[in-house]
Amino acid sequence: MERLNALMLSEDKSEVFDNILSFGVYTSENRTVVDMFVYSEEEIARFRQTVLDSPMINFAQARGTLWPDVTVPTSPNLLLVLVLAFSAVLLLAIGAILLWQWRRKGIYK
Repeated sequence: MERLNALMLSEDKSEVFDNILSFGVYTSENRTVVDMFVYSEEEIARFRQTVLDSPMINFAQARGTLWPDVTVPTSPNLLLVLVLAFSAVLLLAIGAILLWQWRRKGIYK
């Protein structure tokens, strides 16, 4: 497991890790499971040749995606609301800073 963590976090990791969603230790079953996006005999053999060949490693089909499809609304009305909200927050922050400075200098009590 330590070796998998080190390889996954290294800068020069193998392309094999592009096919891995996650991996973890199942202590109750005394094994490590590697979840693969493309779950095939070829990908398993590639992992075993490139990374680690151990009978303690089991492979499974990954459920889900690493980066879920997220859609962001791009309505002009939403953009206007966001700009106005940001402007209001910015004006409040500037006002608070000015008031703090004036009170500090004794201009406003």
